[in-house]
Amino acid sequence: MATCTYCGKKTGWFADHHDACFAQYQSTVAAVSKGVSEAIRKHNNEALVQLKNALNSIDKPASVSFSDLCLMALGDWQRAVDDACCTDRTALELTAEQIAFLILFLQTVFSWLQPLPPNFRELIARYHEQIMSLQVGDTIRRICLGEGIDRLAMGDPKVDSINYLPGEFPVIVVENVRVETAQTTYLRNYGGPSFRVAPGLYWRIGQSQGQARTSLVVDEHAGHLILTNMGIYYSNATDTFYTPCTQILKRVMWCPPNDLTPKAAIGMILNLRNGKQFGFLMGSPHQSLAFVKLLSLSSAGLIHEKEQLPTSN
Repeated sequence: MATCTYCGKKTGWFADHHDACFAQYQSTVAAVSKGVSEAIRKHNNEALVQLKNALNSIDKPASVSFSDLCLMALGDWQRAVDDACCTDRTALELTAEQIAFLILFLQTVFSWLQPLPPNFRELIARYHEQIMSLQVGDTIRRICLGEGIDRLAMGDPKVDSINYLPGEFPVIVVENVRVETAQTTYLRNYGGPSFRVAPGLYWRIGQSQGQARTSLVVDEHAGHLILTNMGIYYSNATDTFYTPCTQILKRVMWCPPNDLTPKAAIGMILNLRNGKQFGFLMGSPHQSLAFVKLLSLSSAGLIHEKEQLPTSN
């Protein structure tokens, strides 16, 4: 005899839950979603205190712990961030205060998890990408308002080792990037017949012709991609190159053929004025979308460094 997924009691044959328990669980999910929406709407410290009190007071099934409620809240947070980051209107929809609160919301609710779930490392990596997306959204907002942006924090050897052009500064770095390039090989053939003149030796008549075959090859060595206000630098264990924005003819998100939406993006494709094409596999929709947006702004000459106030002795 089966037991109920939510209360742990027997349910009888051919059933894995009680209808009343399932209804209670749905009510719990709705209550968590409402609490998250209310906290994000208020976006202040008091809202987080009220959310924790609300989670503690929710009438939930016996099998649902407080940590389970926190994971539900983080899931709702993730949907809210996805909706905000996967749109071209991000810079106009979120204020600096809202972005700061969304980051604080994640950090606070994650600290409530006791014990940590088995996949907590995966969760941390996923949320780190979304925090980066929010920070990029704040950068885009400031660019659209005509404000200068903060220079990327120095201290990273990958950033410090570059001799930038006068007036050039780094904006964003993306790790674990693989580049795809087109490689052309030539196969030789002859248009005329061949005659055997000796064992293993043939005489061919006709003109030798070369047939070009082009294939796309992904570099097995992952590297990092640095966007500046003037161009992009790519470097891995075997190759390093720089492409100025003036040489970029077109830049688009790289999506799989069966899903062309921004949430399915896996990288960025660049078409250069010299006819070459590069594909950068980033593996993350957030990174891909953020990089393409900022590269568009950099190509338009809209990114400039925030003026540093003089320090007083």
